[in-house]
Order: sequence, then structure tokens, then C-alpha cells
Amino acid sequence: MSVFVSVNLYGQKAYRDSLLGAIQQSKPDTNQANALYDLGFSYVNSSPDSAILYGTQLMELSKKIDYKAGIANADYVLGAGTFRKGELKKAEVFFKDCEAIAKEINNKTLAIKACIGLGNTGWMLASFDSAIQYFQQGVSLSEEIKDSSRLATLLNNIGNIHSGQMRKREAIRYYRMSLQVSYNLKDTGDLGLAYSSLANVYKSLNVLDSAGMYVDSALIMAGKAGDIYTQSLMYGVKGLIEIDTKNYDAALPYLRQSLNAFNARGNNADAADLWNALGLTYFSKKMIDSSLYCYLTAEKMGEAAAANDVMRLSYEGLSKCYSEKGDFKKAYDYLRKYLVAQNQYLDSLNIQRVTELNAKFEAVSKQRKIDLLEKDRQIQAEKSEKEKTIRYFLTGGGLLLLLFLFIIYNRYQKNKKLSEQLAGSLTELRQTQDQLIATEKQKEQENVRLRISRDIHDEIGSNLTKIALLSDLLTAEPGTNANGTKQSLEKISSYAREVNTSLSEIVWSVNPKQDTLESLIAYMRSYVHSFLQDTGIHFSIDFPAEVINHNLNPECKRTIFLVLKEALNNSVKHSDAKNIMVRFRTDDHHFDLTIKDDGKGFNMNDKSLLGNGLSNLEYRIRQFNGSFIVSSSPGNGCEIDVSADLA
Repeated sequence: MSVFVSVNLYGQKAYRDSLLGAIQQSKPDTNQANALYDLGFSYVNSSPDSAILYGTQLMELSKKIDYKAGIANADYVLGAGTFRKGELKKAEVFFKDCEAIAKEINNKTLAIKACIGLGNTGWMLASFDSAIQYFQQGVSLSEEIKDSSRLATLLNNIGNIHSGQMRKREAIRYYRMSLQVSYNLKDTGDLGLAYSSLANVYKSLNVLDSAGMYVDSALIMAGKAGDIYTQSLMYGVKGLIEIDTKNYDAALPYLRQSLNAFNARGNNADAADLWNALGLTYFSKKMIDSSLYCYLTAEKMGEAAAANDVMRLSYEGLSKCYSEKGDFKKAYDYLRKYLVAQNQYLDSLNIQRVTELNAKFEAVSKQRKIDLLEKDRQIQAEKSEKEKTIRYFLTGGGLLLLLFLFIIYNRYQKNKKLSEQLAGSLTELRQTQDQLIATEKQKEQENVRLRISRDIHDEIGSNLTKIALLSDLLTAEPGTNANGTKQSLEKISSYAREVNTSLSEIVWSVNPKQDTLESLIAYMRSYVHSFLQDTGIHFSIDFPAEVINHNLNPECKRTIFLVLKEALNNSVKHSDAKNIMVRFRTDDHHFDLTIKDDGKGFNMNDKSLLGNGLSNLEYRIRQFNGSFIVSSSPGNGCEIDVSADLA
């Protein structure tokens, strides 16, 4: 898990040397302080002690020149360095100092950094609600100052917390938000991070096809960004997917490639996970000695990283290996260690659940106490007010009674007159309402007629004109040879079939009985078959076999179908594809539609290639709070991913 993101560490020596040169050649001022910050932060991931050293120098210089932003930056670097060393409480103090100065000088960028630091610290301390609160605060600030890069990171971090708490659907929602921000930003690094997060969560849900798709996307983006860490992580996930499908030979090269990178970075915990996966792979291939070596290495690295969960899996694998080798004493010893670790793991889960429930109970109890105190205060205030009113009433006595009777009589007269006026106004209001309803219905009918007319003109009018012209041509030239007549008749037949198909689509789109999710899926399946079966292109359809029938907004239904129709038409006409895949996923309130081909692709920077059709459909999808993502490059086919709420 990469918590603090600095500039790319690979090939960074020249960058650090330039910073050191700038520091040595400059006088003690804000420029020197900023260079010290950049230098210290560049060491956060690779050498926390060096980060702390430069953070301390930055603190001394900033205090000397009274540079408050520099003091806050020093707190942030010191917090990040101590965080990396596992000194979480100490890191939390530094981040809170950074937050206080950021508020004092109204520096929102520094405030976002503080939110990231405090959110990460709360995350590691299992204060998940507090962590999400800090991350959400950072999200608001990032949106306010339009810092899209940090916004994507913060949304991804929130998704990570939800994923760790087994709230997978919520995690996917935040990952998709991060993906959308990264896509708009055109930042390949952030896109790689978002794709890798989605790959991990779908892998944990055992949705392997989606996980594999996001792994491939993450590898492409990480390669473009030079992000070797994300590449290594995704090779590991790709290997684990192959293990889940029992394709052990395919898993080995991915696991080894990922393991080499993690070993180079000195990341013991992640490397130990991969050694365990290699052990499982070799054990499944009956290569017991290789499996034993891998599990022993994972155990050793897990102990060095104090990764109890990793060691738990190592113990289980070692017990199985020694049992296969006939060394039942060691098999028993490791089985006993595994059972102890398993019980500790289950206990930690239970303690975590109890802690969360207790925190929620205390929060509810505290709120109830506040509500009771507020209610008691209101009762006392009402009681005091009533006593005061009684005293005034007794003192005023008869005068108030006479005044009261006068007021009642006066109000009676006014209310009588007002009631008569209201009765007349109510009648007029109802008449106006009836007129508005009738007008609205008429307007709605006119809109439907206008859309049908437009569709008939666009879809059918041109083909009918062609049929008429060809018919006139046959009538005007009776001496035309048989072959020419046959070709003209075949064209007329083709145009007539297109007219019939277009008319069928229009009838289906305006039929209220067909405004259901079940009808949409059936119609799209039928359309894909009829459109592609004679093209010579191999195609696959991945639609749900059964769905909960759900009423759809007619415009939403029509828009989804038009996306499919336009995408298939473009693939067949322009892509030279050999294979086309259409996938549709849905739950009660959301859908995902993917159309992917292996054609020649195109340059995404050339906006003219996208055409007005896709641009108009993207606009219509966004009317339903959806996302419309087109991914392509020359030689790599094209993929269109559409997701939105079901209206």
C-alpha cells in the first residue's frame, strides 16, 4: 500500500543532487526552505531516516526566518517519515501541527496534506471513521481549489478503507469516482492506481473476468507512467487470478516477475505474500521441495516485517509440505502454530468488530444523552413560560376575557369573509390546475410525436427515398439488362429490410410495455445477434441470465440501446476487428455496459475520430449521472465503458 506519493523514485539521484546543489548555493530564505522540503519528501518512501533529517533542518530554518508555510511543510515531512517508521502516535502529532498552521495561514494545499497524513494515520490505527472523515475533508478542499491529482488519491484511499472493512460495493463506488477524476485529468499514474484498486476489489469478490480486465488496464497505464511498483503489484494479482483458475503454469512467471520487483524494493510484507502464493502453486504441482522453500522464505520475511497474517498462511503451507514429506513432527508443530495464529486472527477480527460496535454504541448513547438534556431544558422552559402566562392571565382577568371575546367575534367575521374568498380562489385554482395538466399532457404527447417523427425521418426517410429512386429508375429504363435489374431489386430489398428494422426499433422504444430492464436486455441480445451474424466477425455476448425486472425511464432505455447500436456500427464499419465482446452487468440500481473490439484502434488525441454520434451519446449518458469512457490506441482496438444509474 503506497500511502504517501512522492515523485518517481527511479532515476532520482540527479533530481536529489540538483536539490542539494540549490540548497548549498542559496542563502537561508524561502527558496532554500522549499528545496529542503522537496529533498526531504523525496526520501519518505525509500529512506524515512533521511526524510526526518531534512525535515528537522527545514524546521530549524523556517523558524529562523519566520516562514510559517515552511514550518507546516516540515511538520508534514517529519510526520510522513515517522509514519513510515511505524511511530504512528508521533506522526499524528506532527500532522495535527501542520493542520493547525495551515488553518492559521489559510493555506488549503497544506490543509489537504494534513488531511492525507491524519487520514493515513487513523487508517493504520484502525480509527476508520476518523480516517474517512479526514479524507472526506481533504476531498472537499481538493474540489474547492481544483486539485484533481490529490482528489483522485483521496477518493482511492476512502475506497481502500471501505474495501478493508468488507464494504466492497462502497469501495467500488469510490474507486470509480477516482477513475473518473483521473480520466479527466489524463494522468496515467492516477489511472494506473485506480485500475489497480478496482482489480484488487474484484479479485477479492472472485469476479475474475472483471479483475483481469482492470489488471490489464492498470498494467498499460503503469507502464506509460513508469510506475514499476504498480506494475509489480498487478503482475502479482494476475498470478493469483491464474491460481484461482488452477492455471498454475501460467501463474508462475507473473508471480516471479512481481516478486523480483518487490525484493528489489525491500518490501518484505508484499514479497512474503508472493512467496506464499508461489508455495501454493508449487504444492499444487506436486513440487514439494520447491513449495517448502517458498513457504520457509515467506515465514522468514513475514517475521522480519511482523506480518502475522502472512506467517499464518506460511504455517499452514509448511504443515502440508512436511506432511507430504513424511516429517509428521514438523507438520504437527506448524499445524499447531497455524491454529494459534488462526485463533489470534479470528480474535483480532472479533475485537475489531466489537470495538466498532462499541464506538457506535457510545456515539448513539452520547447523542441520546444530549437529546434527553435538550428535551429536559425545553420542558423546563415550557413549564416556566406556562407559569408566567397563568400569572398574567389571573392578573388581567376580566379585561383579557372581554378582549378575547371581541377578538373571537372579529376573527369570526374575518374568517367567514376569508372562507368565501378562499372558496372562490380554490375553484379558480382547480380550474387552472386542470388546464396545466391538460397542457402538460398535450406537450408530452407532442414531444413523443416529434421524437417519433424525427426517428422516422432519420432512420426510415432516407431508405424510403432510395427505394423510390431505384423504383423510378427501373420504370424509366425498361431495357435495362437482367443483371442490373436484379442488383436494383436486391438494393430495394435491402433498404426495405432496413426500413422494417428501423420501424421495429421505433415501435419497441415507444411501447410502454417494453420499458423494463428485462425487455432491454432481451432486445439488445437479439440486436447483437442479428447485426453481427453475417459480418464474418466473431462475437461474444456476456449478459446476465436472469435479472430482477425493473421499470425503466423510456429515455434511459433508448439511450442505452443507442450506445450499443452506435458502438457496434463503428466497430463493423471502421475497426477491421476480428472479435467483438459485449458485456452488460446490472444490479437493482446501476448498470455497466462494455463494448470491446480488437481492431486497428485510433489516436484518442484526434477528437475528429470520435464523431458526433459518440459525443452526443456521452452527453445523454451524463444526464443520468453516468460515466462514458472510450479507451483506444493505434493497433490496440477500442473499448467503450458506460455506467450509470438505472432511471
